[in-house]
Order: sequence, then C-alpha cells, then structure tokens
Amino acid sequence: MNMISTIESNDINNIKSEIDFDTEVLEYLNARGYVRRGQLVNYLMNTHPNELGYSKKTINRKLAFMTETGIITSLKRDELQKYGIKEPDGRASYLIPIKILKMKEDLDKTISYLDSADVKTKKLILKEIARSEKKYVLDPCQLDNLAKYLDAEDDEVVDSLLKILFRYITEKGIEPSNTDRFLEILRSTLKHYKVSPDKYPMLRRHITWLLGYYKDSFVIDQLKMDAETLDDLSSVKCDYCDLLIAPFIDEHSLDLFNFQMELTLQGKERASEIISEIKDEASNPKPRLTEF
Repeated sequence: MNMISTIESNDINNIKSEIDFDTEVLEYLNARGYVRRGQLVNYLMNTHPNELGYSKKTINRKLAFMTETGIITSLKRDELQKYGIKEPDGRASYLIPIKILKMKEDLDKTISYLDSADVKTKKLILKEIARSEKKYVLDPCQLDNLAKYLDAEDDEVVDSLLKILFRYITEKGIEPSNTDRFLEILRSTLKHYKVSPDKYPMLRRHITWLLGYYKDSFVIDQLKMDAETLDDLSSVKCDYCDLLIAPFIDEHSLDLFNFQMELTLQGKERASEIISEIKDEASNPKPRLTEF
C-alpha cells in the first residue's frame, strides 16, 4: 500500500470513529432525554476501557465538537427546573440532543391539550404520547403534568395514564419530580377504585404496585380495608403480589399477622388466609407474567 492509500485509509477510519462516537452518544442521550455531562463521560470511559479515542480529554473534545456542530447542546441553569432536574451543584452541565428540544416543546403542547379536551380527545392525546416513546423520553415535569389527570372519570383514560407512568418509573427509571404530590394523587385514585374495572384489570394493580415501589404505608392500609370491606379478598389478591411490592409487604409481615389475628376473631378466616398467601408470595416473589 502506498503512502497516499495509507493516508486515505487513516482518514476513513477516523471519520468512521467519529460517526460511531456520535451515534453512541446520541443513542445514550435519546434513551434518557438528557444526561449530566460527567455521567456520560464516565459511561463512555467505562464501556471503552483503554480504547483509543476514549480518554476523558478526547471524549470531552468530541462532545465539544458535537456541541459546536449543533448535534447536542447544554441545558442552561435556568432551564433545569422545567425538565424536573433537581441539581444542587450549580456547576453541573446537562447535555441534550438538539432535536429533543423541539420534541419537548411539541409534547408539552400536546400534554397541555388535556386541560380542555373531552374524553375522546383525551384518549387520542394519550395514544399520541405513548407513540412518542419510540423517539422521545418524557421528563419528570411532563410526568407530573400527566399525573394530574388521574382524577379523570373515564376508566380508559386513567388506565392509559397509569400504563405510561408505570413504564417510565419502573422500566425507564424516570420518575415524577414532585414525589409527594404524585403519591397523594395515587392514594386518591386508589380510593376511587375498590376493584379494577372489568375491561382494565391492571388499573388498580398499577396503583398498588407503584405505592409499594415508593414504600407508601397507604398500600398496607388499603389491604386491611379490602380485607374488612370486600366480600372476597381473593378478587384483589394479585394487586398485592408483584416483585415491586413484595419487599414492602415483607417488611410489614408482623403488622399484617397482628391484623390477621383480628380478622380471625371477627370470623373472617378466609380473608386472613388470603393475607397469608399474599405474604407467602412476598417472601418468594415470582417474575411478572402478566402483559399490560
């Protein structure tokens, strides 16, 4: 191979390396919406240990070039709040793909339509939001805004909202920024549903699993209330059996045992047996099989 061919080959390899780097960065950012710069740098260094072009200095240089060429940008400090980012370190820098900025504007607008939409339009809006997950990740503030509509009177709307929130929290690791308010809304919604509507068997289940995920004691209170008020506690047994809620049920084993003794004295042996079964499940939780 002559010198010219060698130079051309090196140039091609360098270009390919830059493209691969840009693609990897965008895939990482697109899956999360935005990422703290230091977290991204550490991720790239850890996934490419001792690899040429992935030193801290080189990564930062490449990220700077992606910023200069308009592929990504840094969120300004006064922009963090509207994304639900709680950042005590004022020096922290968050990177986001440029195209995500426009998508956020579009999704914010779409979510705002829920304020005045009728039931049919709400369903259409929620389908559009769910569809957007293929190319856009909702941020914590947007999840806050969606949670506000869990007081809807239509079961399908509530079910659709819960599916979106459940996916983001338990699968994507993205949570509403105002946790206290979110839990308050979940409690209020659970009070409205003594059992899940026939067409939406996962509705109530998603609420109890999320409350268990957040270790909210209201879910234990609800289980006790169900045992005392429902004719057949087994109708909601699955609401309290899942990997997410199991650790919290297990933590309250003694509390629930004391309650079981009360139920037995009241002649509600069957309800006490169901709670024993729920506790058994919590001690040895099975992988989730239900699709939703």
